[in-house]
Amino acid sequence: MISIAIGPLALPVAPLIALVALITTLWVGEQRWWRSPAQARPDLGRVLWPALGVGLLAARLAFIATTPERYLQAPIDILNLRDGGLLILPGLGVSMLVVLGFAWRHASLRRPLLGGLSSGTFVWGALTALSALGTPEQLDALPWAKLRQLDQRPAELAALRSADPRPVVLNLWASWCPPCRREMPAFADAQLRHPEWRFILVNQGEDAATVQRFLGEHGLNFDTVLLDPTSSFGPALGSAGLPTTVYFDAHGKLIDRHMGDLSGVALEHQLRTMHAHP
Repeated sequence: MISIAIGPLALPVAPLIALVALITTLWVGEQRWWRSPAQARPDLGRVLWPALGVGLLAARLAFIATTPERYLQAPIDILNLRDGGLLILPGLGVSMLVVLGFAWRHASLRRPLLGGLSSGTFVWGALTALSALGTPEQLDALPWAKLRQLDQRPAELAALRSADPRPVVLNLWASWCPPCRREMPAFADAQLRHPEWRFILVNQGEDAATVQRFLGEHGLNFDTVLLDPTSSFGPALGSAGLPTTVYFDAHGKLIDRHMGDLSGVALEHQLRTMHAHP
């Protein structure tokens, strides 16, 4: 599951899981189990919130440092955290250093922090594993039989794969979706920059005339544009919202997935990172 629907809104699952894990850490860490009766209830929020803020900043700066020239061209993109432009490991490392610094200076916080962080980590891991259940791990597990080409012919995966066995960037989109419209130029540019990848754009629920008109009006040209008249690919991928981008290697195995719009910088980083995937 990549995203869930709450009324008319579709929210990515990963930040929600992180929020639940943080709340669990705070709640468990502040219980009386971790302190003597004489000790006051620890305020872990004064540790974890600064650690989270500094960690997010570090994760963003580490990502920006991978392609600084692209951000110099469009500095406003630095503030666009929706593009997924975070390097998790540097962020976690800096957050843990902040937590360890507090624990070093305040002995009374050590056991509550250890207990809370252990519980939060367990919840994060369990929910992440549960969110992956039911998600197709192979490209050929998706409902290709329901897709059509722009000329209404069936889209046969076997024919597509035999003619072009490259790794695949699969993007679900619609012309009425503002985030989809924002990221389309980035995908068109990436297709030119990365001929080692095959880009397949699967339109959700619109007819061929609407799709062709949109692409023509915006001067967009993609090698493979398919129609999903019943919008079956979103549920199959565990995504309740658009846009959704999924990456498969040359063997059709799932590599990564993302719900929400991608900036040109974030998409470039993803493709470079996964280029060497076997």
